[in-house]
Amino acid sequence: MIMSMLGGTGVKLAILAALAVAVGGAYWHYTVVKGERDAAMAQVGALEVVTTVQRATIHDQEAAIDDWVIAQKRMQATLDAMAQAQVKANEEARRLNDVLSKHDLHALSLAKPGLVERRINSGTARILGMFESESAGADHQHDGD
Repeated sequence: MIMSMLGGTGVKLAILAALAVAVGGAYWHYTVVKGERDAAMAQVGALEVVTTVQRATIHDQEAAIDDWVIAQKRMQATLDAMAQAQVKANEEARRLNDVLSKHDLHALSLAKPGLVERRINSGTARILGMFESESAGADHQHDGD
């Protein structure tokens, strides 16, 4: 009924109004989508920065782990060497205790004091030499760390 009252001009105005609404809606949609796209691109940029920082951190942590593994292997080798030295020292102590238990050193020192003195001096020198070589080895290992 309104259309018949307006005639041909009314139809044109209605079409023009519909066209204006469609163009306005399209422009509004375009600006909203463009804004969302710009916000998404900004987020992607920020995430790329965060990813780069995390990759650098991971690289540093992997390097630290590698260093720790190398130090752990070196420490294990040192512990193994010390365990072997302890086994040898225990064997030598057992051997010496066995030798000493078979002899009466008091009677032997009274009968042959020169023999006992030479043996004691020789053994003392040998033990001091062992201490020096072990100390030098331990000092050398600490210098390398």
